[in-house]
Amino acid sequence: MKLVAVEGLDKSGKRTAVATLQDVFESRGLTVKVLSFPQYDTPLGERIRAWLKGEWSVDARTFELVQAADKQSIQSELNVWEEEGVDVVLFDRYLHSQWAYGLYDNPTDWVLSLSKYARRPDVVIYMDVAVDVSMSRQGEHGKNDKYEENRDRLVRAKDAYTKLLTAEREARGLMVHYVDANRSEAFVKQTVIAVANKLNIVKGRG
Repeated sequence: MKLVAVEGLDKSGKRTAVATLQDVFESRGLTVKVLSFPQYDTPLGERIRAWLKGEWSVDARTFELVQAADKQSIQSELNVWEEEGVDVVLFDRYLHSQWAYGLYDNPTDWVLSLSKYARRPDVVIYMDVAVDVSMSRQGEHGKNDKYEENRDRLVRAKDAYTKLLTAEREARGLMVHYVDANRSEAFVKQTVIAVANKLNIVKGRG
């Protein structure tokens, strides 16, 4: 079973990429499962949403612990899916997103340690979007009294993504594919399809 995570800044086209990958893989007869983080339809996800909306006041470390628990909660399910013969699990954000954003307020070693018992992705497809493009796509949602702080957070997250993906590629051979997410949706879809073809995942053999 292959774990394929689609990562990137806000509004980089992750959802579109995941849907495109799902279509490609299922058209080949592969069994596909899709997970999106945070899981807003769970009690943990509800807490995360409340924090993001400023409706739950806890410190940054507590927030990261809840995010880690959100991801840890599906680990046993991944094992069950593998036993059942699922070929591909697609993640709309997974570990690298928590690391990249979490490093803004927390020490690196501590943030990384939270995922100690989580399965690592086999492949990361990184939707590489410019910070200002991400901000512009957020529209009115991004125009608030925390605009500069939010932009700074994205700048630092983008830098963290680059460093983390490079480090994992060198340390454990993580397969990383970059998609120019500044381009049109049609271009992005075609690029994602090309990446899916390169992965050459075969039913029953991951």
